[in-house]
Amino acid sequence: MEENARGYERAEAISRELVDIGPSAADAVALGLRMQGSWRKHLLPYVRAHRRKRVIADAVRLVCKRENDPLRNSI
Repeated sequence: MEENARGYERAEAISRELVDIGPSAADAVALGLRMQGSWRKHLLPYVRAHRRKRVIADAVRLVCKRENDPLRNSI
């Protein structure tokens, strides 16, 4: 459990770092969104901050097309 908590804290820290990096992190965030896994929820602050960036918008559209994607209703 302790290891999971550390992983969660690290994911949150990375999320904040990505938002601080700004548009230059868009390709990496878009790649992450196209993958599978619950860790992708940590990318949502970046998505909200940079939704108009084309690569992010394209990745969001892909996620929304996936009927069974848990992020579908969060974006």
